[in-house]
Amino acid sequence: MIGPHEGQELDLMLKGEKPFAMFHDITKSGYTSPEEIIPEQAFAPFIASGQIIRDERTFKSNKHQGEYIKYVCFALPDQSWRINTFFWLKEALFLGKKLPNNADEIIFGRLLGYDDLDINDYIAKIQK
Repeated sequence: MIGPHEGQELDLMLKGEKPFAMFHDITKSGYTSPEEIIPEQAFAPFIASGQIIRDERTFKSNKHQGEYIKYVCFALPDQSWRINTFFWLKEALFLGKKLPNNADEIIFGRLLGYDDLDINDYIAKIQK
C-alpha cells in the first residue's frame, strides 16, 4: 500500500530510505499552499544545509480553467535526476504531448521509491 510514506517523507529521506518526494496543490494567483499540503517549512533547514534539494513547477490545469497545479519536489542530492524525470513526464502530460497511461504511473511510483507491489495496488485502485 502506498499510503505508509504519506506524512513520513522527510524522515524517510533523512534516513536515506526514500530518494524523492513530491507534493502538489491546486493553486490560483496569490495562493500559498498550507504546510499540511506542501511542507516547505519542514524541509527548509535541510535544503539550506544541502542535505535535500528542491524544485517546483506549476502547470495550467487541463480540467479547470483558471486553475494551476503546483508541484514541489524534494530529492536527495545524488537523486536530482528523479526531479528532472518527473517534471519531464508531467510537462508532456500537461501540454498534451502524451496521454496518461499505466506506464507513467509505474514510472512515477518508482521515482518516488515504491516497490512494484505497491505500484500495482495503486494502479488497480485508480482504475476502479
